[in-house]
Amino acid sequence: MTTTLAQELGSATPKVSVIMPLYNKASFVREGVESVLKQGYPNLEILIRDDGSTDSSREVVQSIIDEKPDAEIHFF
Repeated sequence: MTTTLAQELGSATPKVSVIMPLYNKASFVREGVESVLKQGYPNLEILIRDDGSTDSSREVVQSIIDEKPDAEIHFF
């Protein structure tokens, strides 16, 4: 039987913060967030820091946040 990471770690999982810098990478940010979420760690937050992007990065990140209300994704 295969176990998940959450099952192996039990309820005592420390929070992991993933910091993702962003500057004009609207076409890649969704892939990056999906990659983090696919790791399967049960207690994480994603902190996305935009550095003044002039493309549609802000809109893409907001759509990801809207699509994944259970994920702890912060954008600033």
